[in-house]
Amino acid sequence: MSMFDSLKEQAMSHVGGENAEVAQGVLGMFGNSQSSGLMGLVRAFQERGLAGTVSSWIGTGQNQPISAEQIERVVGKERLDQMASRFGMSSETVSEKLSQVLPMIVDKLTPNGHLPQESK
Repeated sequence: MSMFDSLKEQAMSHVGGENAEVAQGVLGMFGNSQSSGLMGLVRAFQERGLAGTVSSWIGTGQNQPISAEQIERVVGKERLDQMASRFGMSSETVSEKLSQVLPMIVDKLTPNGHLPQESK
């Protein structure tokens, strides 16, 4: 198991249940491995004007909050609809859950204040 996989398990254990599944689902949509998924997600936040928000989650300080509407702007309606169908909930519920858990997940996946390196 890679160091990133170990961190991911620890992070997901703090979230639990369907929230962890939703968070894992969104990471998977941004890359073909969990660490590239995290990097892709961070890049999407940066490209949509939320670099400061996602940087606060990566850094060692306090995490800035994010709204469900901002999540939709970053993830995209189509991806949210796919996740909603997969998990049997509305896209609004998915974006609300992500707004609650993504700051913590990204924070836990970056304990030293920087993105993990992709394992080969």
